[in-house]
Amino acid sequence: MARFLLFQLAGPLASWGEIAIGEDRHSAPYPGRSAVLGILASALGIRRAEEVR
Repeated sequence: MARFLLFQLAGPLASWGEIAIGEDRHSAPYPGRSAVLGILASALGIRRAEEVR
């Protein structure tokens, strides 16, 4: 049996920052790896101070 998680991020006021070049920082159409990991950790109840988990 395959186990997977499927979810869609929807946030009209959300902004996912891209790499800044000079003074310009554009918004990406999708979240970065750290944002997705933060959302998943939050959903699992893992706090920022719990780095080991």
